[in-house]
Amino acid sequence: MLASAMAVAGAMLAPEAYLRISLAARFAGPDMAHWLGRDELGRDTLSRLLAGATTTISETLAVVAVALCAGLLLDRARRAFPRLGIAIVALARICFIVPGFLLGPSRGGNVTMAALSAVLSLPGFLAAIAAVAVFGPGPLTCIIALGLPFAVAVAHTRPATPFAALAAKLFAWAMLSLSALDAIGLGTMPPKPSWGTMLGGLNGLSSLRAPVIFSAACLLLAATGALMLSEALHETTGPST
Repeated sequence: MLASAMAVAGAMLAPEAYLRISLAARFAGPDMAHWLGRDELGRDTLSRLLAGATTTISETLAVVAVALCAGLLLDRARRAFPRLGIAIVALARICFIVPGFLLGPSRGGNVTMAALSAVLSLPGFLAAIAAVAVFGPGPLTCIIALGLPFAVAVAHTRPATPFAALAAKLFAWAMLSLSALDAIGLGTMPPKPSWGTMLGGLNGLSSLRAPVIFSAACLLLAATGALMLSEALHETTGPST
C-alpha cells in the first residue's frame, strides 16, 4: 500500500522536482523544503524516492505480467504435453537454485525471505545480465530478460501455489532483481530515478549516505510487504488446482 502510494505521488511530481541539480548543496541535510536532505548532485532525496517508486513499481509489475502470462502458457502446454513438464523442471533447476521456495509460506521470516529471493535467483539473474549484454541495457531488455526465466518458475510452481500468492511473491523477487540491474547500470538509466539507481549512485553502498539508506529501506519494506501478502494469501486460499 505504501509503495503504491509513493508510486502515485511520484507520477504526479513535476520532472524538475527530482531533476533539479544544486552542486552547492551536495549531501545537504534535511530542511523544511527537503525533508530527507539532498543527494550527491544536490537533488531532493524525497522527490527522487517518490519518482523512483513510480519507475520501480511499474517496471516490476511489467516483469510480473510477462512472467505470469508466459508461465501460464507454459503450464497449459505442460498439461497438454506431459513430456514438456520434464523440460520445465530441468529449466527451473538451471535458472534458479531452489525454485521450490516459491511453493509455500515464508517459514524463515519475511525479511530473511526477501534476502533469499535475491540470492536464490542468482543463476537466472546472471542469465539476465548476459541477455542485457547482448541486446543492450535498458528497462525493456531487463523486463523481458527477467520475465522469461520467472515464467519457468511460474510453470514449475503453479500446480501447488495459489495464483495471487505466486504473483505477490514474484513481485518481491522481480523488484529485487530489477533493482540490482539498475544499481550496476544495466537497467534504468540516469537521470531517471529508481530505487536501484539510487543504490548505485556515487560510491554506491559504500557511501551509506541518506539516498542509499532510504532507497534500500524502501526496497526492503516493499519486498517484505509483498512476501507477507503472499503468505497470507497462501494460507487463506490453499493450493491451486
